[in-house]
Amino acid sequence: MFIDKIFHRKQKLVSVIIPAHNAEKYIKEAIDSALAQTYKNIEIIVVDDSSTDDTKGIVLSYADPRIRLVTHEDSLNHGPCKSRHLGYTLSKGAYIAFLDDDDIFLPQKIEKQVRFLEKRDAVMTHCKVILQNETSIPYTWNFSLGMKAKQYNLIKDTDYLSRDDICISSSLIRSEALKRVDFDIDKLTSAEDWYLWVSLSSQTKKDFLYTPEPLLKYRFTKDSWTYRAFQSELLQLQARLGFLSALKAHIKDPAVLGDVDKAIYATNEAIKKAAPTQ
Repeated sequence: MFIDKIFHRKQKLVSVIIPAHNAEKYIKEAIDSALAQTYKNIEIIVVDDSSTDDTKGIVLSYADPRIRLVTHEDSLNHGPCKSRHLGYTLSKGAYIAFLDDDDIFLPQKIEKQVRFLEKRDAVMTHCKVILQNETSIPYTWNFSLGMKAKQYNLIKDTDYLSRDDICISSSLIRSEALKRVDFDIDKLTSAEDWYLWVSLSSQTKKDFLYTPEPLLKYRFTKDSWTYRAFQSELLQLQARLGFLSALKAHIKDPAVLGDVDKAIYATNEAIKKAAPTQ
């Protein structure tokens, strides 16, 4: 009990960054889930990415001073990667919690993850999710890496260029570490979180921490890129090629670049086979 009181008294600021584009259907639930956290020392930065619906009006309806609405200076649509970066540049927190505009934090998400990182030498933590499948297709992936917690090095301990096992809304990242990552990338609209994880691991050389308790509700809807990609092998391969090309342009680690070159070749070959014949 005494330790709990000290923890709550000395809470570090956590910045919740929500990139939003035409999110009027779900944005209120996302913001409300951040406000409902048991961890109270938070700021919420909503980056409106040129929405044409009532997204901005919904955000502005909140009177809570912890919520800020920002937009790109040119008012153009830049995609989630550049929007997250803009939110990050304006943040003041010791930890960063990215939240997609249609996902929902469970109440203890931030508190538990801050505790995890306070006790471990890891650069970020992530967890399994509760899948909320709002479609008729049999999508079941819940980002589980098993029933036990594990601390691991993404590049050394996993087949890191074959698949992305981390849901970005389930993560909590040390803010200082993100300064080393170049994720101010325009129009990287798919696999941008995958790019972030590989870059973060490559630049910091630090471990990631997975925990099996689900602390997020992850929406799978017909409006999502994942829904479209689930039904198209070619779209998945094209997204992978975009992710790999971004790594090649921004990563300086020779070992990673060697792996990336091999993966680009293999992906281009797979695209040739998957592309419809003329």
